[in-house]
Amino acid sequence: MVRPGDLQQLDCRAELVILMACQSAGGRVTGDGAQGLARSVLLSGAASLLASQWSIPQELSLDLVYRFHEQWLANGTSKAEAQRRGQAEIATLYPDQPQHWAGFQLMGAWR
Repeated sequence: MVRPGDLQQLDCRAELVILMACQSAGGRVTGDGAQGLARSVLLSGAASLLASQWSIPQELSLDLVYRFHEQWLANGTSKAEAQRRGQAEIATLYPDQPQHWAGFQLMGAWR
């Protein structure tokens, strides 16, 4: 099992880290914000993080991450715009089920 302290000690100089595990964007909330995996990844040096706020079916998570990468890397959009476009594309398939497309959160550098 990976704990937040384990991740915080890494030297992670990645442009983007993606955590697809259930509720990887969450954590124990204190006066200093959420204390969890997401915060630890950012503190380890990652420029930005895309993480899930709740459990999303694996196929949909992979679809969203694929669409995100296609927009960000192939089309040169910002990470924030790539996330928005990826979610919008999936939202057209599941317009009445935001639990399938709205669960990922982008943190850190958005460009």
